[in-house]
Amino acid sequence: MARHNIIAGIDIGNSAIKTVIAEHKEGSARPQVLGIGISPSNGLRRGMAVDMTEATSDVKNSVSQAEAEAGVRIKRAYVSVSGQHIRSQTSRGVIAVSRADNEISEYDIQRVLEAASTISLPPNREIIHTIPKRFVVDGQEFVKNPVGMTGIRLEADVIIIDAISPYIKSLAKIVNDNDIEVAEFVYAPLAAAKAVLNKKAREHGALCLDLGGGLCNLAVFEEGELIHTASLPVGSKNITNDLAIAVKVSLDAAEKIKLEHGFVGQGTSGRKETVDLSGIAEEELIVSKKLIGEVVSDRISEITEMIVQELKKINRSNTLPAGTILSGGGTKLDGFAEHIKDKLKLPVRKISSYEFDGAVQKMEDPAFAVSAGLVLWGMEKEFNENEGRFFEGFTSGKAANKIKNWMKIFLP
Repeated sequence: MARHNIIAGIDIGNSAIKTVIAEHKEGSARPQVLGIGISPSNGLRRGMAVDMTEATSDVKNSVSQAEAEAGVRIKRAYVSVSGQHIRSQTSRGVIAVSRADNEISEYDIQRVLEAASTISLPPNREIIHTIPKRFVVDGQEFVKNPVGMTGIRLEADVIIIDAISPYIKSLAKIVNDNDIEVAEFVYAPLAAAKAVLNKKAREHGALCLDLGGGLCNLAVFEEGELIHTASLPVGSKNITNDLAIAVKVSLDAAEKIKLEHGFVGQGTSGRKETVDLSGIAEEELIVSKKLIGEVVSDRISEITEMIVQELKKINRSNTLPAGTILSGGGTKLDGFAEHIKDKLKLPVRKISSYEFDGAVQKMEDPAFAVSAGLVLWGMEKEFNENEGRFFEGFTSGKAANKIKNWMKIFLP
């Protein structure tokens, strides 16, 4: 049976590549999951391609699994991008309202957002997102949608997220070499937030914390607006490396130790004093639980302190009522949620499922937040029936289409 309205998301992570293929059903806000694929990632380091051949093969393996399960071939996909090379900045655009009667039109919105996104960048960087935050009409601030209002001067505040062009081009080639077009690159923290933060959390103030293999990605929202993002250069792979050194085992064995016996702080009570790792290590090995806990906790404490510093930068320490929402495979560590709650002084919520129908069992895992968010991002841009009317009247063309898409995703 032919499938229609297919959306695919490919999360190219540092430890795994996850592909989700879903179908949009008319009249339903929940995508229907058709297929899921996951493959180890061996060609990336901290969000950047270091082995094109390996990365291309890993993407192929992940996509092939999802396609076989879904019974469809994908031609295009929304693809995650992350890394320390990505940065954000705020910008303001200012225009004079065009109509003689001073009524603000959709055309004025287009013009002011284009003005706000006209910034000077080095030749090796490119914009991947321009995110409208708020508008100002004749000095009246915090306007969400000024269309239909009357004014002479229209301003727009935006967040611009840009990245190093060669890194983006490398990721595009990895995907393109698998005969897949990149529908859009989406910054991983924004994709994760799309999957795990509801409107209420974004309004009240929330931190989306996504701890992956090589990076810890953050996105902070308040009053419905994105106010801060960051990609910290540490992840759960660092814990694996630490355990390999401390316990003197291979990286593969250390990964198993982390997954099966790792914990943060006190972890679960009633632990044995030692653990027999002979079935994991290459030789007979008994290690104290205390050592494992200390190694894991030391690295998590370092990551937590970096998060604390990011919140201090924007004066949001202890002041996000909706708290911290956890996603990413690293957050599954025993005791991690309790540690974050204690150190950030914020409520904590774990994510284990998403607003999807269909074959969702494999996705009931915080590690799938980014790939789930990519599908939701694509579905909202391509199939959200409630968005159409606001954008009628925009002129065609790349810039106008971008503006329509920005506002679909980010404006309430």
